Amino acid sequence: MKKRISIFIEDVKTAIELLSFNLTTLLQFEILYKVMSVIVFGPFFWWLFSLTMKVTGFTYITPDNLVSFVSNPLFIIMVLINITIIAFYTVSDIYAVIFIMDESYLKKKAGLFQTIEFAFKGALEIFIPQNVLMVPFVLLLIPFVSDGASSSFISRIDIPEFIMDVISATSWMNIGRMMIMALLAVLLATWIYSLHYLTLEDSSFIKAAKRSAALSKGNRIWDAIRLFVIESLFNFVLATLMTLVLFVIMLVLMMSAENMVMKVFVVTIGLILLALLAGFGVIFSTPITYAFISAKYYRYKTEHEEEIIHAETKREYTSNRKIKLGGRIALSILFVVSVVGGSVFLYRVSSGKLTLNVESLRVTSITAHRGASSLYPENTMPAFEGANRLHADWIELDVTCLKTAKYLSCMMTVSLEPAV
Repeated sequence: MKKRISIFIEDVKTAIELLSFNLTTLLQFEILYKVMSVIVFGPFFWWLFSLTMKVTGFTYITPDNLVSFVSNPLFIIMVLINITIIAFYTVSDIYAVIFIMDESYLKKKAGLFQTIEFAFKGALEIFIPQNVLMVPFVLLLIPFVSDGASSSFISRIDIPEFIMDVISATSWMNIGRMMIMALLAVLLATWIYSLHYLTLEDSSFIKAAKRSAALSKGNRIWDAIRLFVIESLFNFVLATLMTLVLFVIMLVLMMSAENMVMKVFVVTIGLILLALLAGFGVIFSTPITYAFISAKYYRYKTEHEEEIIHAETKREYTSNRKIKLGGRIALSILFVVSVVGGSVFLYRVSSGKLTLNVESLRVTSITAHRGASSLYPENTMPAFEGANRLHADWIELDVTCLKTAKYLSCMMTVSLEPAV
């Protein structure tokens, strides 16, 4: 046990060195990647989904028409397009982080445009037939098992609540979900180094998966435990710091109850710190995970006396200054367009003109008159709870108010968001 702990500490030290050596480039790329996720790809996927709704003739989505919607050929085409684009974009992030870690291992400074070029060229490998299994591995396996090992773009895609309600309420579905999670955990522990083989060496995903299984043989359970510990520590430290900031804000507000200037100042500083901490968590979740995986990858390769092949031997980079200048100009134009388009998109969301909740896409709201009055006594709690189970948006109830010894009839409409 002492030996395993010692190895774990050494891997953590190596991971910190890999992160710190090219920290500036890593920070630049991750900020650019996250910004692009929010202001370019988010609006694009929403536009594609809205277009699909319009073309297929669906004005809203409910549990009743969900099957008809997802079985529509146009919806299937839209899903395939989305999967392809998300896979490409996600793999580019992972390739970039692994590339930067590899350059750090060689004690070389990685450039931002060099990283972008390597990442997006490498991501094109998902279109090679031999790498077809790479798409479900990246999009399904990693996000469900390890939040830190997935791109933040994927982690924001949620399963609609009414689907999760059905799964939670059905015992065999819950058991099936746990079995699937266990299977994914085993696959992750087995194929955890496959993306390194793909990124750094000329290898298909099937070969990379086999080589990863051989490299991790005998250490898979411990590898999964160590990775879980790293991610848990990162999340715990982040949550602790954010809680501490909130505690300090509340403490100062109580001590300066009558000083409005101090209140505004403290709240402003506190919100800035919380935003910085949240941004830190979003930016560094993937790099921290892959820095640790990279440290273990290099150690296992050395222990197995396996040749370590680096990214620089896999591809040649653009050296023409004009091409580099063109890339910078194109990136600048894309950034400007992204800022303008993203600003319009965020304004429409914040003003309520556009909703990102798939369950709120329907334009017709369902109101339960006096609750689910056809099934339960009207204006009773069972009727209101029944309306909630039937996914009504609102309940209408009659209330008798007592005022100055007179009864006044009044009608109220109460939203089921949040549910009664």
